[in-house]
Amino acid sequence: MRQSIHLLQLSSADLDQEIFDALEANPLLESGDDDLDWNTAGHSTEPTFAEVEETAFRATGSGQQADRTPERLNPEVEIAQIEDDPTDRRLSPMQFEPYDTLNTIQHGATLREVLLKELAGHRLSSLDSAIAQAIIGCIDERGYLRASNEELREILAPEFCAEQDEIEAMVRLVQSLSLRGIAARDLGECLRIQLEALDPETPGQAVAILVVGRYLDLLAQHKYDKLIQTLGVSRKELSQARDLVQGLDHAPGRHLTVDRPDHVIPDVFVCRLANGWSVRPAVEPRQHLRLNHDYHDYFTTGDPDTRRYLKEKLQEARGFIRSLSQRRDTILRVAEQIVLHQPAFMHAGASELKPLTQREIALALELHESTVSRASDQKFMLTPQGLFEFKYFFTGSVGSNPDKSLSAHAIQAQIRKVIESEPPLKPISDSAITQLLTAQGVNVARRTVAKYRRQMNIAPASQRKSVL
Repeated sequence: MRQSIHLLQLSSADLDQEIFDALEANPLLESGDDDLDWNTAGHSTEPTFAEVEETAFRATGSGQQADRTPERLNPEVEIAQIEDDPTDRRLSPMQFEPYDTLNTIQHGATLREVLLKELAGHRLSSLDSAIAQAIIGCIDERGYLRASNEELREILAPEFCAEQDEIEAMVRLVQSLSLRGIAARDLGECLRIQLEALDPETPGQAVAILVVGRYLDLLAQHKYDKLIQTLGVSRKELSQARDLVQGLDHAPGRHLTVDRPDHVIPDVFVCRLANGWSVRPAVEPRQHLRLNHDYHDYFTTGDPDTRRYLKEKLQEARGFIRSLSQRRDTILRVAEQIVLHQPAFMHAGASELKPLTQREIALALELHESTVSRASDQKFMLTPQGLFEFKYFFTGSVGSNPDKSLSAHAIQAQIRKVIESEPPLKPISDSAITQLLTAQGVNVARRTVAKYRRQMNIAPASQRKSVL
């Protein structure tokens, strides 16, 4: 029971590690991924998602819905009936493309490694090389130089004595390496370096350099009229300059960070059928386990300690395989209920997301609410609308009209849609958005609209006004 609860709350990536540890610790467990031969299914290579969907649901052409899931584990069935059959496929991914966790992680060089490698291509004196390496060592993960010239001199002392002009020369050299904007001391310098690297004929370049050099605060405050008056430029020229600045990278070092990027592995697929939706597990081949029968003879021969040890490991292996089956079964059942409650979302996206709680799912499945919570935490569903965590679909009702009750995510989607269609010169205020929603039958307060707008990182109307 404890093991089932523990495995249920793990993410797919954490489950891989748990399986790896179990395989290392228990000789009676072995991976069954060699049973999953894609070539026998007519694929010379692993199938694409489109091929999978066509193959898995070819039977639906006659209007009959395909089996929604592979055969599930009956808790009353003896566990021995599962593991003793080497052809059992309850833990196989069926016709779905296996996900390889290791291949989803991109291994890249760090920012420091890239800069040092490029620096090695320059013929520098010992002093210049030491200065440049000290500069690179003081660049943060966003790409900014976080040390003054005086601090760099202290870093180099007493082995090297660097003058101000020598340090500045090496700063300019490092700024010419890799991504433009690297080794800038502040945002204005970072943007200026990128602007100066553009073609001199680029419209708005000269004005943009002036803005980021002295008037970046006015641009950030959307004080366009004051900028036009101060710079003596036309509204079109300022608009071109603003577009250039907005297209620059404010943190050029973030593309080469020390940390590996997060990776997400879907737990289930949601596929369209002729008459509805189907939910299928997306189990990786490494998660297909079976008993290792190589030790079978040792149960009747050998010393008593060996037999006792193998008997304990056999019990542990059967329990672990059963817990894996129950984990997948519970996650699949929760996913099916989510899709059952959210068919409009699968068709149209977030604007059609309906209010749904974990308690409703628990009641429908006759499970404890905590079990639904564990089955939803860090579990992801690949839908026609994209990849979503299960918990994304659990949201309360907003609005006082019971006939027009929408989820918070649906309200946010409507607010975004209104703002995206607003006139550039006359942005719509929160009060106006509230009135539009009320006219559509969605009764929400202005402060609710403002809160959702901020949650989506959308600026207020006063800061969304266009230059032109």
